[in-house]
Amino acid sequence: TDSILSAAKAQNPLMIERRESFAPNRVLLDVPPLAVLTNAYLHGFNELRQCAIITIRPKLAEILMQELQKVVDRIIAQKSIARSARQQDFAYLAEVAARHFIPYIERCFNHIFQSTSSLLDTSQVLDPLSELFQEK
Repeated sequence: TDSILSAAKAQNPLMIERRESFAPNRVLLDVPPLAVLTNAYLHGFNELRQCAIITIRPKLAEILMQELQKVVDRIIAQKSIARSARQQDFAYLAEVAARHFIPYIERCFNHIFQSTSSLLDTSQVLDPLSELFQEK
């Protein structure tokens, strides 16, 4: 299989690199709710790729930001009511969401519309999460 991969890279190196760079980070598997959510977004994105019209991009970006905000709000709410023994678990959840999940979702969305600059302003959802895991 190494020779097949080498031959494929020689024929189309950008295609191979692009596939590798859009795989989700394996750390998401450490947090099953984020792994399931990532898979759900990927399924939706795969469907969207079939009909990604540039005119729907702003509305989709707005909806995606609202949905990411709901995820963040839920993490914050759950951490605030968690027992002290579970606080560290929620801090880790917040860290994985901020460092891996949200940036990955953003990168996939931008790729669908082949945008070189970000179509989402994720800083507004990342800031509250950063505060949660920096408290660790």
